[in-house]
Amino acid sequence: MRRRHPACRGASAAARVGAVFVSLCAVGGALWPVSGQAQVFASIPVEASAVAAPPASGSAVRVRVQAADAAALARFLGRPEGEDTRQGHVVLTLAPGRQADLDVALDALAASFIIDHADPAVQQLKAQLLQQRPGEPVDGARVVAFVASVMRSEPAQTSYASAVARNLRGDCTEHALLSAALARALGIPARVVHGAVLVAVNGQWQGYGHAWIQTQESGQWVLRDSALWNEPGPIYYLPSLVLSNEGPGHRLSLLQGLARLPSRIEVLGLAQEPGGR
Repeated sequence: MRRRHPACRGASAAARVGAVFVSLCAVGGALWPVSGQAQVFASIPVEASAVAAPPASGSAVRVRVQAADAAALARFLGRPEGEDTRQGHVVLTLAPGRQADLDVALDALAASFIIDHADPAVQQLKAQLLQQRPGEPVDGARVVAFVASVMRSEPAQTSYASAVARNLRGDCTEHALLSAALARALGIPARVVHGAVLVAVNGQWQGYGHAWIQTQESGQWVLRDSALWNEPGPIYYLPSLVLSNEGPGHRLSLLQGLARLPSRIEVLGLAQEPGGR
């Protein structure tokens, strides 16, 4: 998150490293130009073997992910550590639109320092959402569709949900903040996730730093992404961090996820069976 307060002004190396992590969505080149709403992300190198052609929608893929702390990434994703993590990588099965179960303690309904959903600007958007289809139930899918419809996707320097609600512009970070705030305002537990996405663009694999949310629906955490809502798939998600510290020190908490962020992804081929991790 990138709000101008003491944690991002200055002097500490930890704050600067945290700022690098959270601005992943705001640097690099444009994501695939198919919708007219170009998203901007940091590129992650992707290699693919000759047998790892982009799959049809719904197919799972096997990937080898390099990270500065591959063992920590494996633990975060609930994977056993082994020889591969000691060599700096972890092999995963990714299914489109899904991600591994993430066991992270968090009050996912709270109004917090950065997800300040009690603010009038957020409440006004909540009322606008409810007025669109009065009486119909609201779930996470409806929340992210609404956010996608009101947001102007462009690089921004905003890190409070209320500021996003007033500006209605930003990259994946702002999309995630506003989506989480609106979901919570509507009584839907939500949390912000940082990591990477793997996509096939014109027959070529590409990887990008990204942020999205999870909403808890029917007792399950469900992946929701307003920044890439209604984009053609398949899209594969690889989380590195659930933002559990939403207070003034949230930038420092991002350091724990930085070493888990993929530095390179190798697509090995299609998986035999779909899987979440």
